[in-house]
Amino acid sequence: MLDKLLVLLYAFAFFMIVLGILFLPLLILEHGLPNAKAVSVIRIIYTAIPTLILTSLILILVDNFTYTMFRFGIITSKGILRGIYAISFIIVAIMLFRRVQLFAQKRSETWQTGTHPKRVINYALLFVLFVITIGIPLSSGSALHSTKRVLEDADSLRPNIFLITADGLNAQRMSVYGYNRETTPFLSSISDELMLMENNFTNANATSGSIISIYTGKYPANTRCLYPPDILNDKNAYQHLPGILQSLGYYNAQFSLGYYVDAYELNVRDGFNEANGRSSAATGILTNYLPTNYSQFISSVMTRLSTRLLHVFYVKDMENPYAQVTSKAEYDKDADKIDNIIDLLDNKEEPLFVHMHWLGTHGPKFSPSKQVFSSGLDLANQTPWDFDLYDDSILDFDHAIETLYRELDARGILQKSIIIIGSDHGSQWSAIDRVPLIFIFPDGEFADKKPQNSQNIDIAPTILDYMHIDKPDWMDGISLLDELNPYRPIISVSVGNTVVDSATGENIHEDSKPPFFQFGKVTVFVCEKWYQVNLSTFDWNEGVVSPYISQCDNQQVVDQATALDYIITYFTRFGFDTNKLESLR
Repeated sequence: MLDKLLVLLYAFAFFMIVLGILFLPLLILEHGLPNAKAVSVIRIIYTAIPTLILTSLILILVDNFTYTMFRFGIITSKGILRGIYAISFIIVAIMLFRRVQLFAQKRSETWQTGTHPKRVINYALLFVLFVITIGIPLSSGSALHSTKRVLEDADSLRPNIFLITADGLNAQRMSVYGYNRETTPFLSSISDELMLMENNFTNANATSGSIISIYTGKYPANTRCLYPPDILNDKNAYQHLPGILQSLGYYNAQFSLGYYVDAYELNVRDGFNEANGRSSAATGILTNYLPTNYSQFISSVMTRLSTRLLHVFYVKDMENPYAQVTSKAEYDKDADKIDNIIDLLDNKEEPLFVHMHWLGTHGPKFSPSKQVFSSGLDLANQTPWDFDLYDDSILDFDHAIETLYRELDARGILQKSIIIIGSDHGSQWSAIDRVPLIFIFPDGEFADKKPQNSQNIDIAPTILDYMHIDKPDWMDGISLLDELNPYRPIISVSVGNTVVDSATGENIHEDSKPPFFQFGKVTVFVCEKWYQVNLSTFDWNEGVVSPYISQCDNQQVVDQATALDYIITYFTRFGFDTNKLESLR
């Protein structure tokens, strides 16, 4: 509650300072201009600014109310209804303008004609407000910046690193993992160059949490990041692989999509030079220098206002994020991401770290460029989760990997590059299916099929190990180049039960509840066996990973009581109240 109160007070102070910065020059001009008409224009300008802010806030308050209570709002408005919102906005602005003008005029007169003590008090209050607004957050932000690991190890290797993740990709549907259809002919053709983790699992069944776990090498329970609006906060915002690489002189780029997989949206600070068409410079002083809670609140308010205003005035349609990631138009952008990487290869001299997130395998409907396994099926009338189309989409992904591989080879930098191929979660947001994890190291080094269980948080430590850089203490994963324990427990978390919003089509998760909040389920894997606890009902589920590559010693596979111990240890380590889990013993 204290944090929330401070954020609100700071946001108020921030906007007051912005208004002050805007008003002071206008105030000086007003009293320095002899021309009455010029003064009148100046007064209109600095009356219009707070009028616009107040009208915009009224708009967002009304929109929040109608959407929360009745499931309609600006995002659902179409056609003439958008114009009604725009007209209403203009009417409210006109009504407020005169009131603001009278208020500003009285304040201006008080400011200029007030007694000397009053003016001193006014200046003193402004100064205190300025110190609070600028000083405290900046000092806090500086402290967080100091947690960033800066490396200058001249002996470390600096290969180009290409992290390629496919959305919702199951390993068992890939021929390189033994699937009977040739869905990955290229990867199969270079199998002797691959370090292939045969039994890899995600640490989160939601894209945002999974990608963040890959970047940070941390469990989602550690970062508290699973599903929007979760973001990285405090020191977690600075502790990640992209930040380490950037401190080593890398040029970091992300080609994914907004909202769910955008580094700036997820508050990955000091990590990327560019992300989805935006540069780090464009994120501004808010995200670069202010603490996460302050900057996130202010930037979110500004974003919500701007998107709504652009929508109601027919400038730019508001986008429903869920509809965006399930649309053919977004899937068709995948090929552009490969082109973007090629442009970087041709225009950047620094070593590259690039993350590309491939959406074509997302579902529930697919848009493959060529129909091989789904030949004859009508794409326009496909049924959701058609696995013939899914297999064709995997074939597209394999072709994209081949294109990147060939482009690197043609430029003579393939042997100076690492390619990592993975996925955020299984098909249909599964946390219990195996997901791919493949490393292509220079000269085929470490090429092998490893049957031991691995997890996505192992990616960052493995890259650092290859580069001869010690893993930071804050990373939870381990290097897969080391000897692996086949019975190491792997832990994954999932969101709670979901329903589809009838107005927007977006997945809505059940309300977060203490003590586990956004974490709805937790799954622990030991060899082929998995146990899952619903953190709302505390019901158990269990099963065997199918298909599982390798043999397990039944004496080493743990029982439910031991799995519960692993889960309790996991949540206790990250500060959760585990009394309800303890009662299951």
